Amino acid sequence: GPDLMREVFSLSKEMGWSHYFYGTDQYCLDKLKLTLSRQYPWLKIAGMEPSLFRPLSADEEDFVIDSINDSGADFAWIALGAPRQEVFCHKLHARVRPVMVGVGGAFNVLAGIVPEAPLWMQNLSLEWLYRLIQEPKRLFKRYLFTNTKFIFYQFTHNVRRKVVK
Repeated sequence: GPDLMREVFSLSKEMGWSHYFYGTDQYCLDKLKLTLSRQYPWLKIAGMEPSLFRPLSADEEDFVIDSINDSGADFAWIALGAPRQEVFCHKLHARVRPVMVGVGGAFNVLAGIVPEAPLWMQNLSLEWLYRLIQEPKRLFKRYLFTNTKFIFYQFTHNVRRKVVK
């Protein structure tokens, strides 16, 4: 998430893209806005909205959709954590104009609230392990069940594809 966002922010200077940020809490969004304005002074922030940390009512959904669409943003960065952000993006994609990208805890990393994994761990694709070490109580269950499901689905899907061929 953070790497993709940094790359898109850099391209935004020449492309003129604007960005909407949805998720996390107001404290993080305030720090994120301050950090982004320092690191990317050209960045057009079209809007920011914190998550309610619960399922949205139909009226609340409409409000979020209208806020994103009315902002004129080219990208809507969604930081609700997996799998909430994926469900959110899938459910609303037909009604939201900008490109929605789920970025998990990227807002916290870019805002400087959560430390980023050392470069050597990033290069070895071990950022997940670094995060697990930082927040074991919060992430252990999620990683155990969600990642195990993902690996199982990948394996069974690949096996089915080979059998069909």
